[in-house]
Amino acid sequence: MRVTEGSDDKPIHPQHVVRALDELAAPDAIFTCDVGTPTIWAARYLSMNGRRRLVGSFNHGSMANALPQAIGAQVSHPGRQVVSLSGDGGLGELLSLRQLRAPVKLIVLRNNSLAFVELEMKAAGLVDFGTDLENPDFAKMAEGAGILGLRAETPSQVRPMIAQALEYAVLSGRGGELVDLAKINLFR
Repeated sequence: MRVTEGSDDKPIHPQHVVRALDELAAPDAIFTCDVGTPTIWAARYLSMNGRRRLVGSFNHGSMANALPQAIGAQVSHPGRQVVSLSGDGGLGELLSLRQLRAPVKLIVLRNNSLAFVELEMKAAGLVDFGTDLENPDFAKMAEGAGILGLRAETPSQVRPMIAQALEYAVLSGRGGELVDLAKINLFR
């Protein structure tokens, strides 16, 4: 289903979110995506142009890789825009973002389930079990960790929220110091 701009149909479809992200992200952005449905939406809706990069695990059964990969990409490329497409089962590294002051943009595609696992179980003829997630308000979690937290509740809010997130910068992140420290310790 294709969601049109200005529509306030719910739920917000991930296709709409990732398409808006693609249009608003920097031409040399680095994207990371969790395994499962974020990989599907990234593959279908992110435009690679020779300067953008898409990083992921892409191994069956791995989980929650996008945010740690985004942190690594941001630390190694402090001048680039880095965006993590995370599923709602992959947010364990929020405190690392805060500690490093890494300006990673984290977009949570919330579907209240481990959706790809659920699809695989159904495809195998199994009754899905243990795939439902009872999620908190992720924007409030981010704010609680000292990170900007935004939440779009309607499709018409998606584009302005993504634009606001992409414009937000962490000042004095000191990521260069971390890279310098790593270089010193690697070449001892």
